[in-house]
Amino acid sequence: MILLSSLIASQILFLLQSLTDSNFDAVLNELLQFVEYGSEGSILLLRTCLDHMNFDKGEVHKMQLRPDLLAAILRYLLDQPNFSTVFCESLRGIVINEKFLGDFCDALHLSVFEKIALGLALADAENLEMRTNGQNFSMGLIEKLRENPASVDSSEQIQNIIMFLYRSEGLAKHVDSFMQMLSLMDPKERTPLILAPLLSDSLLETTRFPRNLDIFYGCSENEFDDIVAEMESETSMADIMRELGYGCTVNCSHCIEVLTFFSPLTEVTLSRILSTMARTYTGLEENQSSYSTFCSAIGGTATSDLSCLSSWNVDVLVDSIKQLAPGTNWIRVMECLDHEGFYIPNEGAFSF
Repeated sequence: MILLSSLIASQILFLLQSLTDSNFDAVLNELLQFVEYGSEGSILLLRTCLDHMNFDKGEVHKMQLRPDLLAAILRYLLDQPNFSTVFCESLRGIVINEKFLGDFCDALHLSVFEKIALGLALADAENLEMRTNGQNFSMGLIEKLRENPASVDSSEQIQNIIMFLYRSEGLAKHVDSFMQMLSLMDPKERTPLILAPLLSDSLLETTRFPRNLDIFYGCSENEFDDIVAEMESETSMADIMRELGYGCTVNCSHCIEVLTFFSPLTEVTLSRILSTMARTYTGLEENQSSYSTFCSAIGGTATSDLSCLSSWNVDVLVDSIKQLAPGTNWIRVMECLDHEGFYIPNEGAFSF
């Protein structure tokens, strides 16, 4: 494997050194073929390209590699399901700070959508410093967008960013993080920026979905609404069940009561629930009080002693789903588990 990596890196280096104006497209196409080697090939490709840039204490000083080539490679990788992993791993050993990220993006002439996408990808890194810089970089860009939240342009930008993230297989998982950043930064006394074009009567008919949004994305107002609804149905239930904890599957009646609030149960939604449960197979014992509060709020009765629960009851979940959605295609549910963010932390979770 080490020999193969060395050979791939050497071939990438040779292609980069042979680049000319006349063979640009041919070299780019050959370089992008290394993405077919999976994460390792993609990391080698991006890291070798980054090695052709000069770094001095985390700052970009001079581009030895043509910016348009690196930008084209980066944009191609942005649409890959493993982009976050590839980008973070490629930057290992490089001193990252907000200034570097800004200079890097400016040198490649990236759009605000792409800049925020890079920041969100870094915010998902394992390294704390890298994660913090990614969060700060993204929030700094969002801050610029929300300086005038009443502006139609700023609302358009936010919607465009959501569509950009959602339509990319490698970036869709960051939509929730982006929305959370927006909610943290919007003043409480004003309508949140993301909701402004949705709630303002004066904008509903004329500017909520301007012509340039349709041209840029080919997306209609109804399609945007459908996408928002789909995102909510796919992620909200899994997130809420994680917050409520293991009490959700204490027995079938309680589980059905929770699932009923989020009907209909689609295969994609169920896959997100199973993914969340596998990732949190243990460690949610402290959430039992949240479940008791939830039961009280909906007029239900929580089991008297939830402290003994230490994991999800998958049999209860499956039986509840069979009662609520007997026509569920379980093969499709398993196929939908193949998404970025699916993670099995240990053998117990795998058995689950």
